[in-house]
Amino acid sequence: MGIRSVFGVLSLALACAALPAGRAAAAESFAVVALVDDAKLRAEIEDGVAAELDGKELEVQASHGLAEDVSEVASKDFLAALRKRKIEGILALRPAPVGEETSLTSVRAAITPEMLRDFRDFAKRVSRIGASDAPIVMHIGVYSLGNREPELLTAGATWLEKEPASREEAVKRLDELVALNVERATPQIREALSGRAGGKR
Repeated sequence: MGIRSVFGVLSLALACAALPAGRAAAAESFAVVALVDDAKLRAEIEDGVAAELDGKELEVQASHGLAEDVSEVASKDFLAALRKRKIEGILALRPAPVGEETSLTSVRAAITPEMLRDFRDFAKRVSRIGASDAPIVMHIGVYSLGNREPELLTAGATWLEKEPASREEAVKRLDELVALNVERATPQIREALSGRAGGKR
């Protein structure tokens, strides 16, 4: 199956704190949020990505248990609930199908860098996927969660170029690709988080 991805860490002018020699870095905790109106599909994506990243440098947990309705994830209450649980960041994912009246190119371009910069704006752009449709494109935004508004650390997209055999296959492949991209970007994500924490001291 053909796959493509574009995932780049934004340029961040940060003073980053180095870990003492011989000290292992603690894993940062992230909540994964799938921005889709189908609750079952949302849970499948969130649980799948969390499973793919299990044991990696970022600890990722599904958010559907904290906010059953995806419309709640842009709220201050949801962000406060994440902070209360010591979650340091958000991995926001927006799956999208490619329909008869759309193309892969148009679906990929539907979410712009400007939309991704503001988590609340991005979180309101919930994807509507029919029960028989398969997600083909996944837009990705990784945000730090401090005491203020979430700040974008990195953003991108990954997609399948060929029609998957089933919806289940599409979800599994996209989960794998998201995890791969996040794992590759983890050093830069951790560096950015470290720099932001250092700047607050």
